[in-house]
Amino acid sequence: MLMLTVQEKGFGFPEHKDEIIQLYLKLMQTVTNPIGLHVHFSKGSFAKMSSVKKLNMLKYGVNFMKKYLHIKVKDFYSGWSLYDNETVEQCKQVGLTNFHYKVSRKPTIPDGVIAVPIRRWIHDFQIKGDENA
Repeated sequence: MLMLTVQEKGFGFPEHKDEIIQLYLKLMQTVTNPIGLHVHFSKGSFAKMSSVKKLNMLKYGVNFMKKYLHIKVKDFYSGWSLYDNETVEQCKQVGLTNFHYKVSRKPTIPDGVIAVPIRRWIHDFQIKGDENA
C-alpha cells in the first residue's frame, strides 16, 4: 500500500504540497495497490493527544485525499504503530475501514472494519528520495 503521510503540522512535506499532489496523481496512473492514509499522531506523546485532535487529523487526511486526489480512501496505518482501540473506532467513523497493523500489535477490530496485517511498507518520502523527512 502507498500511504500519504499526515503529521501534526500537515503532510510529510507541507512546503511541497503541490509537488506531493502531482506525485500521487502520477503514481495513481501506474500503481494498482490501494493508496492509504498514514498518520503520525505524535512522536512519543500519543497518550497525551486528545481524542478530538486525533479525529481531526484523520478527517483532515481523508478530506485532503478526496479533494486533491479525488479518491475515497479506505486504508489506514498509524505512524510508529501507535494506536489504541479508540483509534480503530475513529477510523471507522471517517470511513477508514481497512486498518493496517504491525503483525506483532493486532488491535481489537470492531464490526465493519477489516484487519490487514503488514510486514513491509513504503512512505511518500522514500519515493521522493528525501531521507531526512
